[in-house]
Amino acid sequence: MRQSSVPLFFLLMLLAALPAHAKITFGVVTNANSLLHSEKEAGYLTNYLASQLSEEVSVQIFSSEKTLHDWLNRYRLVDLAILSDSYLASQPPGEFFPLADHVLRQSPQTTSPDLIVARQGLNPWLLQKLQTILLTMGDSPTGREILNGLDVLAIVPPGLRPDELAGLQPPPAPPAPEPLPPAEPIAPVKVPEPQMPVAAAPPAPSEAAPTIVETAPPAKPAEAKPEPVRVEPPRPVAIPLPVSKPPAVAAERELPRRGEALMEIPSRDGKTERAAAGAQASYSLEQVADGVFAAISRPGSSATSNAFFVVGPEYVVAGGAHMTKKAVDDLVTAIRTVTDKPLRHFILAHHHTGYSHIDFDFPAGVDLIISWQTWKAMDDEIRETNRPILFFSDGLTLKLGERTIILTNMGRAHTEGDTLVFFPESGVLFTSDLVYVKSVGYMGDGHMEDWLLALEFIERLGARKIIPGFGPVSSTDEIIRFKDFFRDMVTEVLKHLERGDSLDKTLQTFSLPGYGNYSGYEQFIRLNIRRAYIDLKENFMK
Repeated sequence: MRQSSVPLFFLLMLLAALPAHAKITFGVVTNANSLLHSEKEAGYLTNYLASQLSEEVSVQIFSSEKTLHDWLNRYRLVDLAILSDSYLASQPPGEFFPLADHVLRQSPQTTSPDLIVARQGLNPWLLQKLQTILLTMGDSPTGREILNGLDVLAIVPPGLRPDELAGLQPPPAPPAPEPLPPAEPIAPVKVPEPQMPVAAAPPAPSEAAPTIVETAPPAKPAEAKPEPVRVEPPRPVAIPLPVSKPPAVAAERELPRRGEALMEIPSRDGKTERAAAGAQASYSLEQVADGVFAAISRPGSSATSNAFFVVGPEYVVAGGAHMTKKAVDDLVTAIRTVTDKPLRHFILAHHHTGYSHIDFDFPAGVDLIISWQTWKAMDDEIRETNRPILFFSDGLTLKLGERTIILTNMGRAHTEGDTLVFFPESGVLFTSDLVYVKSVGYMGDGHMEDWLLALEFIERLGARKIIPGFGPVSSTDEIIRFKDFFRDMVTEVLKHLERGDSLDKTLQTFSLPGYGNYSGYEQFIRLNIRRAYIDLKENFMK
């Protein structure tokens, strides 16, 4: 086993060029630019972009360029914008990525006093495609129609000099034709207007106890936007409640014989007993690669989150979170159906502070591998860990024969320290509760901006299979769907904050049309909104 401090940066460098597909938002201040004077005009442009990208592109109107700037580079909830030269001149170099300029018909000798820009951090593949679409708008009949309607001669690369615009002079008017008999006028091409999301009244509030549930991401660019997926009503899953006083800790157990760590489970009398293969109700196993297995939590069981394990030449490495004693016992039993090799290491993806009755009851002979933030969270609990712990800073790489396991410390996101587990040979990624499939998830300890950045990173890894914290083994499409839900939720909360709404008013008037059928909506959406409101207000509304 060797420690690596650079897996996150190494993977970013290797995979940053992979295309990412997600909903795009175009921000506009209608009274501060010479191109788009209304939401209707902005809709013509964004609908054209959407048709060329095969992606949803929405418009968001802002009252000031300063607010739009915050949504671009601070919140990262707007991807494209048009900003005036005067505002851009007041910002440090490199604050935005310049995409395109434009030339108005009434001023063909000079470019406009504003620029179409993109936020920093947008995928390079997407930047290049957007710029190409904008610069070639005049080559298509639909694009020319839109430019004519906006009184634009051409969209051009940023920074052109006046002498480079000479070829853009409008052609001379053709001689008047002979009068023709009257004919029916040709109906102009109508581009559908973008529909801004309207906040509807939310369903009757449901104050259920916090539970761990999981969510969904967006789909790769398809010919048409996918219909929302209907899922079964959420099952109540009990999230462990904080323990007010320490339970009695079992006496230190005798270490098992060499090679027996996996199968020996402590019993109530302090002795060890061999786990019976197959007799467990918490997990369904699915082999996702050679020697790599997903343990998907079953409805109504003791497991509230998915887990995984990988079988090496000499021993097994497993991982997960929210590990109650019963969940640990059942995972050990599930592993026993696959191999007799011992469990040597358990990768604890994260820990929720205040929950001392989970993540502590592992079999003797099993070492925990955790991020330093997770170690600190557990060290502050009222219980003490009686297992050896290996904790790491940025990342850690394990080798199990020909298999590589790359651990990346994502820092703050779902909790104070979340760990990704990546198997590069097979392209399998275990995200734990950073990604939920078709669920609103549990965000009670979440950090919204950091979580959104983590989702962008996860999407760019280009994994072939995802083992999420909740839901079935999935593809990158589900990461995108969950990221879309996450962005929509955070955007809605920010709108309430910018209007000056109180937390109570936000909870009463908040609505997310299209997500009401997600698992856990009734139990967790108010809790998630509360956390998002507090986190965003503390970090961005000062």
